[in-house]
Amino acid sequence: MHELLKKLFGIDYRALAVFRILTGLLLIVEILFEQLGDLPGLYTDDGILPRQLIIALSHASYPWRISIHLANGSYFFQLFLLIVQLIFAFSLCIGYRTKLSAFMSWFFIMSLLGRTLVIFNGGDYLLRLLLFWSVFTPMGKVWSIDNLLRGKNDNDLELKQNKEKDNGSISFSAGTASLLFQMFLMYFFAGLIKSREADWISGEAVYYALNIDYLTTPFGNWLAKFPNISEPLSYMTICTELGGAILLFSPIFTSFFRYLSIILFLGMQFGFFLCMAPAVGLFPFISSIGIIPFLPSSFWNYLSTFNIKNSIQKILNKVQSNSLVEKIINNLKPVPEKNISFKYKIITNILIVFLMLYSLASNLNVIFPTKVIMPSQLNFVGGILYLDQGWNMFEKPTGFYTFWNVYLAKLKNGEQLDLFQNTRKINWKPK
Repeated sequence: MHELLKKLFGIDYRALAVFRILTGLLLIVEILFEQLGDLPGLYTDDGILPRQLIIALSHASYPWRISIHLANGSYFFQLFLLIVQLIFAFSLCIGYRTKLSAFMSWFFIMSLLGRTLVIFNGGDYLLRLLLFWSVFTPMGKVWSIDNLLRGKNDNDLELKQNKEKDNGSISFSAGTASLLFQMFLMYFFAGLIKSREADWISGEAVYYALNIDYLTTPFGNWLAKFPNISEPLSYMTICTELGGAILLFSPIFTSFFRYLSIILFLGMQFGFFLCMAPAVGLFPFISSIGIIPFLPSSFWNYLSTFNIKNSIQKILNKVQSNSLVEKIINNLKPVPEKNISFKYKIITNILIVFLMLYSLASNLNVIFPTKVIMPSQLNFVGGILYLDQGWNMFEKPTGFYTFWNVYLAKLKNGEQLDLFQNTRKINWKPK
């Protein structure tokens, strides 16, 4: 039984390392290319979302929200927080003080959500959740500065003897199970919600979605000209989300079904990006990164047959041989491998399982609000840890037609025009 659970809920150390690196890179890109540019307009009191407005909006609905970004609304304070967040994201990417970096990266995402809740989308929520569960996994075990420092400074003979073995071994704990379980929750409940809606049951959902002109890309607009493909794409989306999520934990032919599910999920996310890149934001990227921990050891063993590892090692050796880098690394202190007591492990695992069940109940509450009711005494759990979730994106594509954007502009001669539609005929009423 233990071996079966390990096969289904264990994660290869190398998969965790790649997940860590790509998550850190994604955080860096988001900070530099999104948050930094939007800093004056969205995160300061001089922008469109001053703190007083956010506090007033969230006081009744989100009383447990914690946000350090609400402490001060000045530009320089927000810039300082952004720089600190960037440092932790870079530290996570290179694997230095990995658990601390993961925790602080999660904390900053959580704080940003509390500061500017109205501008984030499903990708930001998924990133927040994956970062939270990743804190309980050994992401820095391989391919990290932490591992490099342990190899240089740790005199533990057993650790050195098992160094090569660890590179291909599986990590199995409640933490790894929670990281995998989160991706299952996201895909399974997204598919389950769609399977209950008329737009998706009729096969017209993709047609309606591709005709939301203010959300779709030029490719999506072109694809919308072929309505005959709407029905198969609609049903394929539901089947991929529901079936793929279940096959990820198939007890038989596990590796085969995981490869199949991963290919389907990556293809679906690529399609979302091609058709609706502005609307879905980071969602296709973080969803693709989140599926990496499911890659079995056979995948990483196959990659090791190429010279990729040797090429990377040569690059790392050149970097490490640099006098400045060598000096920095020598001055860094390794994170000691602590012998955690059995009692502490049991308590931690019980806590993680409880939080996983809370996340499951949160998803069930979205679908069955009258049957699955979250006890009010537990509201603080989802409020403080931001574990509340519901994957109902594009649940009702026809709902997007109840409003539309009008970019009103006034010319010098007094005439008005809609910049979005590039017309002088302003449409305030539905046709």
